[in-house]
Amino acid sequence: MFRKRPSHLISFYSGNTRSQIDYVLVRRRDAKLASDAKIVPYETVATQHRPLICTMKITPPKREWVERCGHIRIKWWRIKGNEARMIAEIRMPPIVSV
Repeated sequence: MFRKRPSHLISFYSGNTRSQIDYVLVRRRDAKLASDAKIVPYETVATQHRPLICTMKITPPKREWVERCGHIRIKWWRIKGNEARMIAEIRMPPIVSV
């Protein structure tokens, strides 16, 4: 996936044997998030293994949109009995002059 020098690909070595045995497993939908993967050449985790570093671009989750403008809707279907009648009786006086 990423072009690297052989020294940045070899994660296991023993004598003359060298191999790439470390992989980063991600879901197919998340594969585009991985921007780089490499081996640190001169560091060791165990006697013959080198650490694998993967750089991923992870975006923070989007905040939910909250309605902050406008009038509050009265949900008439949720109001029961007397409350609905009382609210229906309350009317604002009409504007006569400007």
